Amino acid sequence: MNVKITPAQITDAALLCQLGAQTFEDTFAHLNTEENMKLYLSSTFTVQAVEEELSEQDNRFYIVYADEVAAGYIKLRTAKKLEQLKGLIALEIERFYVLKIFHGKGLAQTMMDFCIETANNNNANVLWLGVWELNPRAIRFYDKFGFKQFGKQVFMMVEEEQWDKLMRLDLK
Repeated sequence: MNVKITPAQITDAALLCQLGAQTFEDTFAHLNTEENMKLYLSSTFTVQAVEEELSEQDNRFYIVYADEVAAGYIKLRTAKKLEQLKGLIALEIERFYVLKIFHGKGLAQTMMDFCIETANNNNANVLWLGVWELNPRAIRFYDKFGFKQFGKQVFMMVEEEQWDKLMRLDLK
């Protein structure tokens, strides 16, 4: 499989919405109410919302292509400062989305290698993320790369509190 990771442009907002909504629904619909899922998707993955995110200088989006097909995307950001990471140069993986049909094909490995390389190229001391505590597959994946839990945070799924594990990878 030929994998290409390219920076997203403002003109890619609709594609990012499609990829984001599909991967989020495929991964989490069975663990949430249909109503909450519809509300979350319709407010988060709109072209206007994604265009706003793309225009923020602390956000970097990358579209991942597998054999010329858009297969997922990565959103990295530097803006969120956590007390536990005070004094460190931290890069957050806010979104790490792979379409279900590409699971198990090594694409996520390539994407994570890209995230680590990007963090190193930007002199980050730590790469971190939040992952839903009810997503064991993702947690195992991050464990494999050496990420360690360092806290928890609330993720609001519409009006329902859900808990994310905060995980970090210390870089050299």
